[in-house]
Amino acid sequence: MTKVEIQQIDRQFEYLRLKDKRIEEKLLNQILHEGVHEPLGCVFNKNRWILIDGFKRLRCSIKLKIHKLRVINIGQNDADALLNVLRKFTRHPLHMIEQARIVEYLHEKSSMSISEIARHLNRSPAWVSVRVGLIARMSPILREAVFSGKIPVRNVMYSLKAFTRVKAKEVDEFVGCVAGKGLSVREIDELAKAYFQKDSMMKEQIQKGQLRWTLNQIKAMRQESEEQIESASEIKPLQWLLQSMQRVTYRLQCGAVKNSKTRHKSHVIIKTILNLMPLCQKTLEEIND
Repeated sequence: MTKVEIQQIDRQFEYLRLKDKRIEEKLLNQILHEGVHEPLGCVFNKNRWILIDGFKRLRCSIKLKIHKLRVINIGQNDADALLNVLRKFTRHPLHMIEQARIVEYLHEKSSMSISEIARHLNRSPAWVSVRVGLIARMSPILREAVFSGKIPVRNVMYSLKAFTRVKAKEVDEFVGCVAGKGLSVREIDELAKAYFQKDSMMKEQIQKGQLRWTLNQIKAMRQESEEQIESASEIKPLQWLLQSMQRVTYRLQCGAVKNSKTRHKSHVIIKTILNLMPLCQKTLEEIND
């Protein structure tokens, strides 16, 4: 372990890791009061310290104008160090999408086969293939948006995942509309549903940048739907009562109750209904007033 000047640290692999403003704000406050606890994970190559793990700590340190940080060598070369990070060499486990991008780098840039990566990580080839497939479905526009923190990773993993193959161009258009607008995961999810599944008017408004208008429309439609459901839950019993009264009146007038056993049971039920009639009538009159 050694202490080096920040300007001597190479950030060429920063694009492999996610940025998260909220996490970094919390970390910034922690470093401000307690300093940087953990050394940065690097590879020393040609008189340069190439950063592999600790990008959030480095960015926070730069903001706080800390000039020197402790570093530790975590691999013989870039690929070895990245494999160590995937092996959870650090205290903080990687998000699956970060794993995917590092695996892609090892597969494409370091020319490692899927089986070779799996063997080094003590994982199955399927584990590696899933991550290669995940990142392969993401366009450059989508990758830039999620890794730069302009769109929450949760939206990519869930609400947009279904469309990345069949509507890749539309996904890029949608990401261009919502990325970096300070929207929550839920708001982006609602806008995605409107963009890909609803009417063309909402899609057009999203494309024009009318995001708040669209969200307000979605909210109004949801409230209207809830009111209709609530209204139906109140009206349905009344409709059932009316239909039952009409049906019973008609059947009794037609002499539907004939045999003695049925007639006895009917009399018991009728007596109970007659006892309840005054209360039922009073309740209906109160509602009707």
